[in-house]
Amino acid sequence: LETINVQMFKGCASLEKIHIPTNVKNIYSEAFMNTGLKEVVLPEGLQTIGNRVFNSTSIKSIVLPSSVKSIEAETFANSKMLETIDLSKTQIKKIPDSCFSNCVSLNYVNLPDTIEDISMFAFQMCQSLQELELPHSLKDIRYGAFQKSGLVKISLPENTTIYKAVFFDCNNLEAVFLPKNLKEVSSELFKHCVNLKSIK
Repeated sequence: LETINVQMFKGCASLEKIHIPTNVKNIYSEAFMNTGLKEVVLPEGLQTIGNRVFNSTSIKSIVLPSSVKSIEAETFANSKMLETIDLSKTQIKKIPDSCFSNCVSLNYVNLPDTIEDISMFAFQMCQSLQELELPHSLKDIRYGAFQKSGLVKISLPENTTIYKAVFFDCNNLEAVFLPKNLKEVSSELFKHCVNLKSIK
């Protein structure tokens, strides 16, 4: 078995634990969406994780193996029990659209130093995420990436393009450290950040 196919276990509400076989290379769209998954072990050798694969599950913590090259849109979105995720050993270059959107318990994310793009609404509504270390490889933070998140402070790397409304409605945000070579600040970047006290 090298592939877990589209919607293979979708809606299996009583499925709480799974150990993915070591020869699986691809998990396709919505394979475990809306399941009761609380624990999953991903094998070294896994390369791609498709759209909404773990969307709306009960996973609390997950580590992605170093072989993973890409994850796709809404992979973990609406997983309200998810607290920690370690991506640090992966080869991924992009946090896709709405990847962690509405993961309201997420409080720790370890990103790899290969990340170049944090896409639209990637961490939207991650209300427990107070801090996130962004790698120097980062080039783009796209529209609404951290909208309505729980960030308290954030340091933005040099040579990063920051798009519109990235921190819109971040009510807990107090301090922002901007890159020294930033030439332009996008519209609505800090709109409704009512507790923002310091920008350096």
